Amino acid sequence: MFTGVVLHQQEELRIARTHRVLVAQTSQPHACLSFAPHRGGDTVTDLVSNHAVQSSELSLEVDALALLRARQTSLVGRDGVAMMTACALEHAVVAQAHEVDAAGSVEAVAVATVGLSNLLRAGDAPGALAPVDTINVIVWLSRPLTIGARLEALSIATEARTLAVHEAALPSRRSGALATGTGTDCFALLSPLAGDPGRASEPYAGKHTAVGAVVGRAVHQSVAAGVASWTARYGADLRRAMHTHFGGPR
Repeated sequence: MFTGVVLHQQEELRIARTHRVLVAQTSQPHACLSFAPHRGGDTVTDLVSNHAVQSSELSLEVDALALLRARQTSLVGRDGVAMMTACALEHAVVAQAHEVDAAGSVEAVAVATVGLSNLLRAGDAPGALAPVDTINVIVWLSRPLTIGARLEALSIATEARTLAVHEAALPSRRSGALATGTGTDCFALLSPLAGDPGRASEPYAGKHTAVGAVVGRAVHQSVAAGVASWTARYGADLRRAMHTHFGGPR
């Protein structure tokens, strides 16, 4: 079991961190849908990690994936889905949401790390920005889902991220228009495997469903709190820089 500061613990899920890595670990293997750099896609795992790196470590000459794999080996000691962030893990935020429907109780737990130094708007022109922060979100859901429902739940999670950023009314560093996220955001969705008695896979996870409601609520709350924390620390600096670049009110 990974040791560190425990952010959340229940029978099925434990989230802990050091200053270098955050680990979400489930008691049993789960389906995991993500676009994480290491073992992203549709896989089965009981562990998702979020590694803190410095922007200076990610120069164009560095193989970022090799760096991530080495950190996974040295800091976690075993394989799993892995992502990375340049923001400080001590500002990670955990949020929970719960609903009851005809099938029973459903719960979501989201942990978000939020850094906004490379804010962008969907559709902005491409190109690298430095420094590179990111919004990384790991979501655990208590109910098994079909692959279609997992895709739908992941879309709800990204929509909730976008809502939290949009509510803060922060500008894209590229265009100056309202940002919708950063250029390097990453998500991972964990849900139990089907097959156990009474654990049939849920076929839908849209906003009309209890599954979609808890995913959206947990992700929005965690990201919104992370955005508020980041802007309290760095928002004035961002707005001054944007005023210098684009003009207009501070």
